[in-house]
Amino acid sequence: MKFHIEYIKKEIPGAKDYVGMNSMAAHELNIPFKHKHPKHTIVTIHSLRPSERRSTIRHEETEEYLMRMKHMHYPKTHHIALQYEKLHKPFSIKRVNGLLKKKKK
Repeated sequence: MKFHIEYIKKEIPGAKDYVGMNSMAAHELNIPFKHKHPKHTIVTIHSLRPSERRSTIRHEETEEYLMRMKHMHYPKTHHIALQYEKLHKPFSIKRVNGLLKKKKK
């Protein structure tokens, strides 16, 4: 799944407490998400350090993938994405898929 990444200078409109947002999470949280390419778009704040920006983008990609492809709701996908961040594991979608399949067994 390819994502369109948008960097904004200040806060995310309607989501001032967030540093990143994806279209699926915005929809579920009732946050206005008006962008040129709303589907598969990730918005992040430009002022983040490069490592934080990469981590935020991977977090948002993981959330949207799980919501769109696995039909999971935001709270669960957010929790999973945070677990991977804390473990400092690479956010490979194949890896996430594999780990999810193991948990179901």
